[in-house]
Amino acid sequence: LNQLFKQHIFALGADILSPVFDRKNLRANVKAEKSKQKESLENFLQKYEQAVIEIEQSLHLEANLLKQYTQVNEQAKLLARAYDQAQSQYSAGLISYMRVLNLLDQVHHNEREKLQLQVQLLNNRIDLYLALGQKSSNPTKSL
Repeated sequence: LNQLFKQHIFALGADILSPVFDRKNLRANVKAEKSKQKESLENFLQKYEQAVIEIEQSLHLEANLLKQYTQVNEQAKLLARAYDQAQSQYSAGLISYMRVLNLLDQVHHNEREKLQLQVQLLNNRIDLYLALGQKSSNPTKSL
């Protein structure tokens, strides 16, 4: 029993003193963990800053594209009226058909411009959606 007690004391003493003797390794481990945490924090802050920049750029671009789209849409209304008026004038024999065709070409050009702006708006919204951290396969569902 005495022998068992001594062994138990030695084992307990070794367990208690083990961290004292292993202090260098423990400090190195703590230092390595702190370094990993610092690196992770720096990585996070860099990605966060990049995301904020991308979001700001996307919102600014969205505002500009919407402004352009509004202007092109107003222009489309004016062109449609001018085209209708030119057709009436041609029917009355007041202008040549070349003027009607020129206006029709302008109407088609305006429609292409509107479609291009719509594509840019959708692509910008996808970029914004991704910058906000979304990973859905259908980000334009709400458009």
